[in-house]
Amino acid sequence: MMGNSVEMQLMLDSAMKATPEAFKDFDRTKNVQAQLQEMIFLKDSMLEQNFLYGIVFEVCNRGYLELGMVEYYKQFTSMEQLWLGFYMKEKHGKVWTGSEWN
Repeated sequence: MMGNSVEMQLMLDSAMKATPEAFKDFDRTKNVQAQLQEMIFLKDSMLEQNFLYGIVFEVCNRGYLELGMVEYYKQFTSMEQLWLGFYMKEKHGKVWTGSEWN
């Protein structure tokens, strides 16, 4: 089940609007983080144990460090937000502006 974060709800609503096909089978009543992990094929990875370290590791491994992406990911205040931000960036090339995905 999705947390009560107003910002997360806004982010998810905006993501569903920006990429409706990607979220066609998404169920808001189920675990959001688990669904996002499945959507980016990172099941059973180290990210489940230490998410923030995992994201930084992925960012560094993919060469985004020099592009300032670590700072981008620091804006997210929950693991759900971080997973959604990571998914939208990796799969759709969209970044969160604070009010929409561009």
